[in-house]
Amino acid sequence: MRDRDAYAERLVQVACNLACAVRDDGPDAAAAILATLTPEDRAALPVVMAAMIPIELPSGVLLAWHTGTPTNRQGLEPCGTHAAYNRHKAHGEDPCDACVVGEQIYQHRHYITTRRAA
Repeated sequence: MRDRDAYAERLVQVACNLACAVRDDGPDAAAAILATLTPEDRAALPVVMAAMIPIELPSGVLLAWHTGTPTNRQGLEPCGTHAAYNRHKAHGEDPCDACVVGEQIYQHRHYITTRRAA
């Protein structure tokens, strides 16, 4: 069971890195991550990623990073980003669903990066 748990945990890290690459760096970066995986990893990865999707959120929120959630007229970062999350907080607002998800992704990526550096 430990081997299975360790395998799942490793694939969760791969899934997070892949999601960040897709959102931030584009298809070539995502392809580079996928190229490092074994066929078994590539087969298991969609299952791990599906388990990570917060299915209670509408698809529009989940895809806000891609669909270009409208920015305001001042050219500020769109909802679903770390900057927009902080903007909500600075204005004393509850962050929107897209910003909550975006902040969770940002914090997880920061955690993974910090953990690797240690």
